[in-house]
Amino acid sequence: MATITISHEELFKLLNMMKPFVKKYTKKKAMGIMLEVSIEKGAISMSIPNCNMNSKCETKGSGKFSMQFQYFYEVIKVANDKMVTISTAENKITVGQTSFRVLT
Repeated sequence: MATITISHEELFKLLNMMKPFVKKYTKKKAMGIMLEVSIEKGAISMSIPNCNMNSKCETKGSGKFSMQFQYFYEVIKVANDKMVTISTAENKITVGQTSFRVLT
């Protein structure tokens, strides 16, 4: 199990910098773009084809998960808290109060 806490502003800024790399594909292909998130000691790393982003953040444990970029983007976009906490567990992540299945 791994947990990260990062400011909503910082996480959303990173995702917005990644978005142009997704928009260059057709809408159908863009929906299939997978985001890989790695949680390491004191840092988060996110990658999609042709783009990698890293940021320092508060972490507990380490881990990895993958999910559709567009879906993760929308989940973070509607999050209301100033600080976002993302927790991973077996094939499931929780963002704030929202939980869903992912590839781990």
